[in-house]
Amino acid sequence: MWTDRSEVLKGFLLRVWSGLPLTFRMRSALYWVLGTKYAVGVQAVVIDRQGRLLLLQHTYKGRYPWGLPGGGLSRGETTVQAAVRETREEAGLAVQVVRLLGVETHPSRLLIEVFYLCRAGGGQFRPNAEIADYGFFDLAHLPPAMEPRLLGIIGRYAAAGDLAATGR
Repeated sequence: MWTDRSEVLKGFLLRVWSGLPLTFRMRSALYWVLGTKYAVGVQAVVIDRQGRLLLLQHTYKGRYPWGLPGGGLSRGETTVQAAVRETREEAGLAVQVVRLLGVETHPSRLLIEVFYLCRAGGGQFRPNAEIADYGFFDLAHLPPAMEPRLLGIIGRYAAAGDLAATGR
């Protein structure tokens, strides 16, 4: 019954919306003001030639400092470009994006995360204000100081075989 009321209300609001004398620009602005805003972030799942996962020890993450290189998009940047940039900035490493692994909606933040499988390239790690340390870890022996949600995501990709083929 509640669904029926919801559909009736939706239909009513759609008729009101379509009948309003608004220009496209006004409708777009109104939609922007009233709509939910999500941030988009990228996570680089970097695998080396030995099949190990790159993890970074973030200085600002407290209880779970170990995580993937990643961050938000810059204006005009694609998600692939952001994954490459973030890995270079945070780890000092060049990567080649192999493929999209998946898109995850963060359970407690208005954040959509785009995960890319990447192949490790050259470069040299240098600690910085954001990253204290780094390491390549065997997928069966990841550090316990990783966010449980991220461990689950990596475990799910690994179990599906998505992390195996990096085109070495």
